Amino acid sequence: MRLTPAVAALLLAGCQGMPEAPMAPAARQMNVNGVNLAYVDQGSGVPVVFVHPALLDMRAWGGLRESFARTHRFVAFDQRYFGTAPWPDKG
Repeated sequence: MRLTPAVAALLLAGCQGMPEAPMAPAARQMNVNGVNLAYVDQGSGVPVVFVHPALLDMRAWGGLRESFARTHRFVAFDQRYFGTAPWPDKG
């Protein structure tokens, strides 16, 4: 199945109004090619990796985390220069 831009926009619009679940796991850090990236990993089973679109960060998927983590391994991360972490260089 191919995700068209219109469908992606509808999914994202639905996620933005969803509140973060009360027991959100603490974000962890991973080092990728010398850059620390924040990520959340919850649940078990087949992993589903959520990649945030431009101008957002991993919090965009917070409203979906609990429901996916019940049956799958939910993984979301902040891409470089996104999220709340300070920039490691001048960009």
